[in-house]
Amino acid sequence: MRPLFPLLTAFAFGIELLANPAPVPGTQPLGPVFEAADLVCDCVVVSTKTIDEEWVQATVGNPILRRHMTAIVEVEDIYRSSARSTKDIAVGYDGDMLRAGERGVFFLKSAKAGYIFADQFLGVTACGSLAPRPESLGLLKLQLALVDVLSGSTREDQINAMRLLQGFDVLEERSLSSVAALTTSADPETALTALAVLLKGRVPGSVERLKTYLDGYQGAATPIALLSIGSDLGQVNNTSALRAVEALASSRYLSIRFGAMNALRRLRDPLSIPVLIERLSDSDDNIRYLAVITLAEISGKTGDYAPSMYLFDKNPSFYVNLWKEWTKSGQSQ
Repeated sequence: MRPLFPLLTAFAFGIELLANPAPVPGTQPLGPVFEAADLVCDCVVVSTKTIDEEWVQATVGNPILRRHMTAIVEVEDIYRSSARSTKDIAVGYDGDMLRAGERGVFFLKSAKAGYIFADQFLGVTACGSLAPRPESLGLLKLQLALVDVLSGSTREDQINAMRLLQGFDVLEERSLSSVAALTTSADPETALTALAVLLKGRVPGSVERLKTYLDGYQGAATPIALLSIGSDLGQVNNTSALRAVEALASSRYLSIRFGAMNALRRLRDPLSIPVLIERLSDSDDNIRYLAVITLAEISGKTGDYAPSMYLFDKNPSFYVNLWKEWTKSGQSQ
């Protein structure tokens, strides 16, 4: 069965992607979308139909044909329902994102002629391996249904389920245990998506696991999960992970370096000064700025030593060299 939409754009669909960049898969909080929805369900697409079409001017290039569609979907299980719900419902949407026979988690809002998606990007996530759960309605029921998918499902279903799990504020221990089992997957996207969930869940040792994995990763491709990992890595505030965070600050992946530098800024440990000095020579200006401002915050220096990003962008070399001279003067010792 073909996925609802390609894995690369699992949270972007329809013509709206042309005007609004999609969030990185796994970084969108699930709770607000869940609470805003009138119906969250495990559904199978029964049929689709074109209602009408119109030409829409894209942000760049020629006009694009937009199809206004409706799908009849069969509700297999319900996780939230604050409005009417029946076995078969109509869902209105734009584009070619749905196909008959496909299954996934739908976040829906009531509309005049049935339902529409409750969120532009998190409206539907493909998952053909869902099974009904006996729990009462709520986020926990959805979480456990997604955890069930992690065992014996396709690669695509496992990754999509984990990307939704990454959006939970709190994950059960049994959920984290199931995710942890996939960190040893031979598939880099699967393993790194699992590591992203553990980082988001602040599981002890997850930063060290990430470092070990990346130290041994020889793949030429850059897994999409590294983008969301960078975001979660930046939230680390556990000093026990400091050495691993410092090592990741020199990663060959920009998103990982950026996340590690944000974590170092959050931790503000004087022991990290040598690492921050190294990052003053990073190839990316954003990383160099984080090195400058974190050194300023650790040392307590102000003025030209602590520029705003606006000032730094005007003359990065001036501020970087200022700190390099400070280093040479021996004050960093």
